[in-house]
Parts: sequence; structure tokens; C-alpha cells
Amino acid sequence: MSIKKIISISAITVCSLTISNSVYAALDPNAEVVHVRQNCGQLTDCSSSMTEIADWIHFTRHPSVNNPVIVDIGPGQFSGFYCSGDGNITLRGSGANNTQLVGNTAISVDSCTNLSFEHLTVKGSYKGINWTGPGNSSYTDVVLAVDGNAVTYAWFDNCDASNQISVHYFFGSKIIAEGNFYNFGYYSNCAETWFYGSEITAKAKQPSGYHVLANVPVRVAGQNSIVQVYGSAVRAIRGSSDKFYKIAGNQGLVAAQAQNGASFHMHGGILTATAAGANQDNDAAGILALGGSFVHVIDTAFNVRGSGNGTAYRIFKDATSTVSSPFQWAASADVPVGNDFGSSIKSETGADMFVETDCDTTGNCQNSGTDTHIMIYNDNCTTDGPWFDTTTGRCRGVIAP
Repeated sequence: MSIKKIISISAITVCSLTISNSVYAALDPNAEVVHVRQNCGQLTDCSSSMTEIADWIHFTRHPSVNNPVIVDIGPGQFSGFYCSGDGNITLRGSGANNTQLVGNTAISVDSCTNLSFEHLTVKGSYKGINWTGPGNSSYTDVVLAVDGNAVTYAWFDNCDASNQISVHYFFGSKIIAEGNFYNFGYYSNCAETWFYGSEITAKAKQPSGYHVLANVPVRVAGQNSIVQVYGSAVRAIRGSSDKFYKIAGNQGLVAAQAQNGASFHMHGGILTATAAGANQDNDAAGILALGGSFVHVIDTAFNVRGSGNGTAYRIFKDATSTVSSPFQWAASADVPVGNDFGSSIKSETGADMFVETDCDTTGNCQNSGTDTHIMIYNDNCTTDGPWFDTTTGRCRGVIAP
């Protein structure tokens, strides 16, 4: 190697070290708490860049279980954050309405452990958080959002080569996805996730073409993935001019979808999938279970409504999947309706029931009496809706000879 090249390389190295040292000069290598502010002023251990903080954590600080680090983030909007093979980090904002971390993908994580996010908003235009590989995290008073014009994921996780799942907990948080093409709130391929007292919403915007192809707040897609929701709200909400793919086509307006052997559990709260008021004929589904998946939803309210002549499915499943979700609709003089024209809701045989209040002794329930009959959903009944009258032992509408 020539002397000229050696001098050149040395100069580049010295320059690089100088830049690196100047970036981290204000941060104590052993600081337990560092600050992010738009203007640090006289505040010590402070940076105005989340990227600089992430670099300092990974290349200088190296937090551990016994020596974690807290990143205290002030009000304002800051660039996103990344974590790769590290952990024991808490990102603490100044309130979800005050602190925002933003980016195309606002936060990227690869195999990190013991990450905590508190009192802040994470917002992307493509993905809010992209998680790859194993690890674990928790979220308290966090708004995790995405707002874009193509495919959007507020959350997206995937396996790495190890095929180990990650584990995540959400407390009092909101996941919000807004988009006009494929639009997902929480999309999980390789994770176990628990939600407590939270909201997960997918809200369709004006479609960029003829269709919003999918609007799904929760899609559990991986064989080892499981999402468990307690005392929370899961909502798929239409836009005024949307036209969604039909539910049977594995797309559409769906509150909770499980596929490929994944599992979804929900206890308490409400599942909403409503296209009501849209100026197209749209299907809607509370639960969509495909590909050997398992759905267990007990003590949960449903609000499912198609638009126009669209079909409202409380449950739609294929023959390989299992849905455990008994449900009782309100007592009424008519069947539960699922769209703007009064068509009956669709579900699974034996999964739904309601008490009809206007039956007579012959089994006529067309506003002719005051007897109450228990109706069980049954696809084999076709005379007057898919309902079996347990009092008469006949399908609804079949009158005694």
C-alpha cells in the first residue's frame, strides 16, 4: 500500500472518530437516564435526535437487565427509533398527545428484549412498528398509528431464522390504522400478544381505486401466533364510498381474522365491523377463521352490519377452523338484521340464538301472538331465515299442519 493511501485512510478514520465522539460527547456512557428534547438548552445527557440516542445505546451504552436505560422524551415530534439485538430500554414520552415518534416505519426492532414504551405516540406512513425475531415488549398509554395511501400496518411482526416467537403486552393503549388499500391494525405472524383495556381500530379512507381491498384491525396469520384481548374494543370502520372485497374472498371488512393455524381469543369488550351508511353493497364480518385456525370469543359484544344488500357475518369460517363463540341477540319480534334492507345476520349453525316475542301456539311468529320462543341459528332452515324454533321443534316459519 502506498504512503499516500495510508495517509488518506488515516485521515478518514480520524474524521470518523471525531464525528462519532462529538455526537456522543454530551452523553455519559453510563447514564441511567438520557433526554431527548427539541432544544436541550442546559439539560445534560441530552440529544435532539432519536437516531443518535439509538446509536449511543447500541454502540456505547449496552444496557443490561441490571443496568437498564430510560430515554426521557419531551414534547414534540421526533424521528423514529430502532433496536437491534439489544434491550432493557424504556422510551418514556411526555404524554401520547405531546410526544410523537414518526417515520415511514416509525420503529424497527430486530430481536430485542425488555423494551418498554410509555406515554407517547408512534406514527408511520407505512408501518408504525415493524418487529422481527424473538424478544418482548410492553406498551402503556401508547398510541400506535399508521396513516398512509398504500398498504398500511400499525403493527407488523415476523419470524427470523430462529422461528422463535416474540411476546408483547398492551395496557390502556390505542392501535389505529388508516388507509385506502390494504389496511391493517395489528398484523401478527410470529408473536404472542396480550391486550388489556385497549382499542384496536382499522379505519378505511377514500379508496384510491374501486376497492379498499381489506380493512382489518386484527389479523393473526402465523401458525404459532396468538392474540388475546381482554376488556377492549376491536373495530373495523368503513369510509363513506368504500367498496370492499367480499368476505368469502379472504379480504374485506373484518374485525378479527385468524388464519394458517393461528389463534385469537377475546373476553369482554366489543367486536365491531360496520359498513353501515356506505353507498355500496358491502359485506362485514365480526370473525373470519380460515386455514385451521382457532377463535375463542366469550362474553364479548358484537356490532356487525353490512351496507346496502351486503351480508353481515357474525362468524365466517372454513371447514378446517374452529370458532367457539356462543352469542345471544336481543329479544325481538323479528330476527336480528345485518344490513340496510333487513336481511338476517349470518353465523354458524348452533352459535347464535335470540328470543322471539310474537309467536302464537301454532308456531306462527309473524306478529301474531305474545308467546316467547327461543330461536337457534341453523343453516338448514330456509323457510323464514336460518332459525330453528326450539319450542315447536321446527324451523321458523314452518306452521303446524
